[in-house]
Parts: sequence; C-alpha cells; structure tokens
Amino acid sequence: MRPIALLLAALVAAGCASVDATRQLVAAEVALEGARSAGAERQAAYEYTAADAYYQKAREENARARYGAAAEHARKATILAEEAQVKARRAARPEAR
Repeated sequence: MRPIALLLAALVAAGCASVDATRQLVAAEVALEGARSAGAERQAAYEYTAADAYYQKAREENARARYGAAAEHARKATILAEEAQVKARRAARPEAR
C-alpha cells in the first residue's frame, strides 16, 4: 500500500508543478505585453530584452517538462517586464523629457 501512496503523491506533485509553471508563464506573457504597450522595447531596452529572454527560456524548459526551472525563469521574466514597464512609463512622462 505504501508504494502506491508514494507514487500517487509524486504524480500529484508533478501535476502541481506543471500548473505553477503554466500560471507563471501566463503572468510573464501578460507582463511582457504590458511592457511592450508602454514602449519598453525602446525606453527600457535592457530590462525588456532580458525579460523576453527569460520568458523564451521558460517556454523552452516547460516544453521539456522541467516545470520548476520554467516557473523560475517565468518569475524572473515577470519581474523584469514589470521593471521595464515602470521605466518606460516614467520616460514617457512630460517632466522626464
């Protein structure tokens, strides 16, 4: 009975990991779109490019079923995309010019 319980726990944990990775990927995609719409490609090029690179790596890791790594890369992408969006919006303010 015990080996079956361990197997079941492992399967549930793996399922949760893929859900977390998917949730993080969606959050990163939304953050990247927000940054893009704020003009971050030009106003915060470093942060935006790094966010996009982390997002692409997250997608790659997710496709290889490396859900923990995918979630971590997606979290980094989200943080950088949010920083890019803030930086781009600040640059777009009239007093910043």
